[in-house]
Amino acid sequence: MRLSQDPTIDTVAKLGAVSVAMFAFVFVVMVPLYNVLCDALGINGKTSSEAYTSVVSEIDETRSIKVQFIATNNDGMPWAFAPDVTEMVVHPGAANDTVFYAANPTTASMIAQAIPSVSPSRAAEFFHKT
Repeated sequence: MRLSQDPTIDTVAKLGAVSVAMFAFVFVVMVPLYNVLCDALGINGKTSSEAYTSVVSEIDETRSIKVQFIATNNDGMPWAFAPDVTEMVVHPGAANDTVFYAANPTTASMIAQAIPSVSPSRAAEFFHKT
């Protein structure tokens, strides 16, 4: 199919259309597909972004679960960032909390955000970032 008499204009137009289609594909198709695959494979457990409302539940003291806290920084972030405790033994149904410490050793102002990831992903519904 020819768009014009000049083959260069045809090539540029086709390449532009393909580039726009590829860009749209990445954001429209790949992000939801990534989330579906992560859910299906049980990886990249994300905590809920909704505000947490407490519910009354029984504490199962017959079972104990060890929760480990691992903190990593982006390579471009010179901050000291660590959990107060690296692991905690909890009982299902009990409310527990922990504290993470962050320190900026530079004189520059910086903004950072902690993004939790829970593994196995089935456990993510029981963890709430506040």
